[in-house]
Amino acid sequence: MALKRPDFIPSADWTVVVRYCENFNITPYLIAAIGWHETHWGKLGAGRYGWILGYGYFPGSTVKEKYRGLENQLKGA
Repeated sequence: MALKRPDFIPSADWTVVVRYCENFNITPYLIAAIGWHETHWGKLGAGRYGWILGYGYFPGSTVKEKYRGLENQLKGA
């Protein structure tokens, strides 16, 4: 069954999220909720610079560049 993509997530991003979630047997809607809560899926704060889920980005501290980008965010989360 195809999962309905949330309107705020681009199709290409949703495809990546679904693929990762299938590998770990979790619902992609959990990742969508985290991304919306943290950065409105890349529209706010650190999300504009590649930390969509907020993973590895600590304001006022060392930023973990290795977690920048959607796939790296998913691997870390």
